[in-house]
Amino acid sequence: MTNNTKKFYYKASRDLISGAIGTVLTIVGFFILKALLGLLEEWDERIRTINTFCICIYIIIAVPLVLGYFVSTYIKTYSVLIISKEEIIEKGGWLTKYETNIPAYKIKSCSKSSGVIQRLCNTMDIAITTAGDMAEIKFHNIEKGEEAYNILVQLARANKHQ
Repeated sequence: MTNNTKKFYYKASRDLISGAIGTVLTIVGFFILKALLGLLEEWDERIRTINTFCICIYIIIAVPLVLGYFVSTYIKTYSVLIISKEEIIEKGGWLTKYETNIPAYKIKSCSKSSGVIQRLCNTMDIAITTAGDMAEIKFHNIEKGEEAYNILVQLARANKHQ
């Protein structure tokens, strides 16, 4: 890598906020389920075993889903977007490593997008369209995304003049 290489890291802020909202909704759903089953329990004593069974199933399903979401978000923090004048590299992975190399001369255009939470977290999604098969490659929640986008636009413009 040369001196003109820039690294842009994945920032998990948006995903962590989404995970927190999901966790709150899961807890609220649990209490609603518990309240509904509690009302039914007063109506008929035989529902007590069904009540316990439903709550256990809910916990068995909800807890791994929420934990899995946060673990997957943590694993994404190993992702990095590296931009140089010669190529764009995306590296990542925790247990299984991956690397995607895109020659800079293949970049035809790029686009950016950011939702409300991304703007609050100062991140954005960037998409690159490449020559040949016109494939679009997306990079999600890039920290300092505006700077990365500007560099990619310069590369795309340079390719149009060649």
